[in-house]
Order: sequence, then structure tokens, then C-alpha cells
Amino acid sequence: YLTAGVPPFKILLGLPLYGYSFPCEASILPSMASSKATNYSVPPACRLPVISPLTSWQMGLGTILEKQAAGITTHAGRDAYSKSVFLEYIDTGCRRQVWFEDAVSLELKGRLLRSEFGLAGVAIWSSADHSFP
Repeated sequence: YLTAGVPPFKILLGLPLYGYSFPCEASILPSMASSKATNYSVPPACRLPVISPLTSWQMGLGTILEKQAAGITTHAGRDAYSKSVFLEYIDTGCRRQVWFEDAVSLELKGRLLRSEFGLAGVAIWSSADHSFP
């Protein structure tokens, strides 16, 4: 929008209050998340369907925090570039990775949009069917 000439004070950065859960490419730690429906290195039950709406990969923040609190996550980290958090966990025999924003990544993105781009602010949203902490 900036390159199209929209003034920065009219632009909000949209950020989700939910995560995306992907099957992992391998059972070793840490593993890469796979967005490929035809990834044959993961067990058949863990593969993504060929046609899958992104909403089927979404996980509410409350659900993510419940998994973390229950101690079922096997690996956690923060992406060096996006600063987003990811957790790995096992769900019905499939290793999965869920990526989401936390207070640290949201604050960093907020600072960036104000200092570097001069945008008006952020808009955080979630679907009605997502759980909240």
C-alpha cells in the first residue's frame, strides 16, 4: 500500500492472535515444518491434504498455551528473522510445529512499523472459534 501511495498514517499492520500448525518433515529434533501436501518423508496420516484451506491449520492461542503448559511440547524456539515463536509437539503420532506471535514478537513488530514505516498501528484479530488464554 505504501508503494501505491497510501499515506502511512492510514495503514494498520494486521497480526493474528492464533497460530498455524504444520506437520514436520522428519521425526528428529528440530525438524522443518512442511507446507507441502505431497511430502512423502512424513507418515501418510500426517500429510496435508492436497486441497486444504489455511483455516484448517489454524490453532487458537489458548490451545497453544495449553499444550505448552501441559508439557507436551518437545522443542521450542524463536525464528531469527520474523521473531515469531514456534513449538514442536506430537499429535496422534505426528510431529507438528505451531508458529505464533507472543508478547515479544508483537512488541518488536509494533516498534518496527512505527520507527521504520511510520504506520498508524496494528490490528490484532482472531476467529470466533479460537480459544483464548
